[in-house]
Amino acid sequence: MDKIITDIGRDYLNSFPLYNYASSLGSFGTIVFRVAENNLLTPTQFSAQISSRNHKHSRIRALDITEFEIRNLRKVTLPIKLVREFCNLEKTLNTLIRMVENGEHYPLIIARKQFGENNFTIVSMEYNYSETDGYGQPLVLNVTLNLEEYVPRISRITEKKKEEQKKDDKYKVLKDKAIYSANKEVISTLQRGRLW
Repeated sequence: MDKIITDIGRDYLNSFPLYNYASSLGSFGTIVFRVAENNLLTPTQFSAQISSRNHKHSRIRALDITEFEIRNLRKVTLPIKLVREFCNLEKTLNTLIRMVENGEHYPLIIARKQFGENNFTIVSMEYNYSETDGYGQPLVLNVTLNLEEYVPRISRITEKKKEEQKKDDKYKVLKDKAIYSANKEVISTLQRGRLW
C-alpha cells in the first residue's frame, strides 16, 4: 500500500512543473537537484576549488618574485543523496555513469544561477549504499560527484586561418594604399603637363 501511495505521489509531483521549480537548488544536464527532506537528489554539501597558476622566480640575495600566469580550471565536489522512495536509483545511477564515461558537459546551475562561465563535466564519481531493504535492494544511495570546468577544444587550424586572414587583409590594405598613392602621383604628374 505504501508503495502505491509513493508511486502516485511521485507521478503527481513529477507532472507538476512548479514543484520542480520551487524546490530546485540547481541542475546538471537532465539531473535536477532538489532541496527537501528525503527528496530525489538532495545535495548534502557544495564545495568549489578556485585557484590560479603562478610562477616563482628566484633572485640572488633578494626576495623571490611571484608572477601570475592564468587561472586554473574550477573544480566542484558535490555529494548528493538519492532515496528510492522518490527516484529510480538504477536509472539515475546509470545516467550519472553515462555522463562520466561519455564526457558529457553541461552548465552547472546552483541557486538558479550558472556557476562559472563555462560548462562542467563529471571527471569522477563515487557511490555507496547507505541503507538497504530486507532483500538487499538499496534504499538510499550516496553519490559524490567530482566536476571540473570544461573548456571547449580550440581548433588551432581555425585560429591559424584567422590570423593568416588578418595578415592578408592588412597586406591588402597596405597594397591598396600603395597602389592608390602611386596612381595619385601619376595622375597629378599627368595633369601638370608633360611627362618628360
